[in-house]
Amino acid sequence: MKAAYDALGNKYDKSDLIKPYPLELSLDYGGETLKRTITVFLTDDTTEVDEKNQIVLYGFDFEASLKKVKGLTKEQVLQFAKASVWNKKMKWGEETAYPTATIQVNLNDAWNDSQSNLSGLNHVKQVGDYLVKFTYQNTSNQKPTAHIKNDPVYLHVRQVIIEPVDQLVLPKSGYLSLANIQTAQLPAASITNIQFETQEEAQQTFKEFLFEMNFDHWKYQLDPVIPQYYQNAGFVVTKTDSLHEAKARKTGEIVLDYENQEAYWLTIYLKPITEKVCPYSWDYQQEDYGVLVP
Repeated sequence: MKAAYDALGNKYDKSDLIKPYPLELSLDYGGETLKRTITVFLTDDTTEVDEKNQIVLYGFDFEASLKKVKGLTKEQVLQFAKASVWNKKMKWGEETAYPTATIQVNLNDAWNDSQSNLSGLNHVKQVGDYLVKFTYQNTSNQKPTAHIKNDPVYLHVRQVIIEPVDQLVLPKSGYLSLANIQTAQLPAASITNIQFETQEEAQQTFKEFLFEMNFDHWKYQLDPVIPQYYQNAGFVVTKTDSLHEAKARKTGEIVLDYENQEAYWLTIYLKPITEKVCPYSWDYQQEDYGVLVP
């Protein structure tokens, strides 16, 4: 059995193995065979066996997203942890697990500064490992761990010049400033600058960027850097890798909400504002935009 448990590793659901089993005992006596089925509880280091109250309380480690942890419900945590509670003296075939709804979870425990891993999940604001407390009547199990991850988000972006002018040099690259915000009225938690290529409209190739977001700041406000002699001609943004065309472009602020979304595809459109160009304008030189994040 230990070999089977070790073979599970981290890729498989340990609750498929760690659970109650029937064990049939038989005894041949006086020409008769006496049989009895008892319940055997297979446990590991996340199981609480309460001998005093004769309760076995199961719960297993699980992962959850930092974006979702604030709104986790008891039902979700019980499902993620595969929690169950049993009578240790149960008769196999006559009894089953107690109703899951009878198990309580410490979701609303306040943030614990001295032992942050004991904090209730609804008050967690940073990635880390947190011990979840499951309670059934007088039995508690605070052995399962919730691994809270900061799921990365993705932006796929390109730049397209419409109505180009022969006398005007096409910018080879586009630049965006991304402010990680909660709302437009509050200061940004961080600002990131990125660089990407200019393409022709028919070339539907996007450069991918990966970001990790600050807690409770699930939006990015995007500000394109516009080169001299050009103007912002709008944008197209989609939630899937679909066809982008200039006729579908919109104008206004670009705010991407990642709370329930993992990726966006964005095309920035620029167009010339003049056909007369000064020969030594800054547009013909390589600009210094500081450190750019790939």
